[in-house]
Amino acid sequence: CLLFHGTFLYQYRLDTLTACLPFPSSTPKYRVGRSHPDFVCNLPVTQLELIRVLKEEWQASDTERALPDTRMHDLLSLRYSRDNWHLRIKTQPHPTEIGVER
Repeated sequence: CLLFHGTFLYQYRLDTLTACLPFPSSTPKYRVGRSHPDFVCNLPVTQLELIRVLKEEWQASDTERALPDTRMHDLLSLRYSRDNWHLRIKTQPHPTEIGVER
């Protein structure tokens, strides 16, 4: 099982970042106030190199699985295409907040 939450930039037009993402309200010191295009970069590899390294490091195979089309359609229609799902208000406490007095 693998859970990866992140972004690999490969041949991405970095100048588009400022149009899509506002400057964060909080940044680490090592960012030194740099804009998105000045702070992030594309991976300096070829497409084939990137594929090879990711497959090798994640021990991935070329085996393809059928996509769960019915489940994806259900999730899209019941959740992800609805404004109320995206704009929902947090109603459950985060696990780290349980037992913390408010």
